Amino acid sequence: MAKKKKITKDMTFGELLSECPEAANKLAERGLFCGGCPMAQFETIEGGADAHGVDPGELIAELRGLVSKKPGVGADAPKVGANAPKVGIKDAGGK
Repeated sequence: MAKKKKITKDMTFGELLSECPEAANKLAERGLFCGGCPMAQFETIEGGADAHGVDPGELIAELRGLVSKKPGVGADAPKVGANAPKVGIKDAGGK
């Protein structure tokens, strides 16, 4: 499974939306409608935020917060391998 990239000021909006499609809503709340913009593939988060009067640091913090709340990321990730809970047939609803 591919590791998610860390959201940085140098990441393009295209990369961001590819990694985290739900970021489109957060961007739209800030007046950045990047999902439909052809520049999204080339413009960095910092450049786009600056161009639209949005503080890049605040925006990146909000986007990182969005990703950290995503199920399956960080502490919420499902446990696998040796860390997985032990579930037998009885425990899973069997008789």
